[in-house]
Amino acid sequence: MIFNEALEQFLRADKPGWCRGQDVAIIAYLLTVANADGKCAPTQQELTKATGAGAVNLAGLRNSLERLKENKWITWVKAGPRMNNIYTVRIENLPRKEDDEAKSTP
Repeated sequence: MIFNEALEQFLRADKPGWCRGQDVAIIAYLLTVANADGKCAPTQQELTKATGAGAVNLAGLRNSLERLKENKWITWVKAGPRMNNIYTVRIENLPRKEDDEAKSTP
């Protein structure tokens, strides 16, 4: 996994009020499967299975994806008809919690 450090800092950070648990799970999954450019192309079914988002229907998943996009944590492009979206995690926009040790080092 390329983004181990980014994922750890994101998971440890305080999240804004709009962020829900399923949003965190989606970002964590996307960071886990993203390439070196932060891009990946999971199906909505893969996202649902991996994160539990949209367990009842895909509307919950789509709501989370829209919320993440609106808040600039992800972007996506439609690759074409019957093709998976290509998601990009905007790592620079994610909340982070640096190691306490790193902060105290002069």
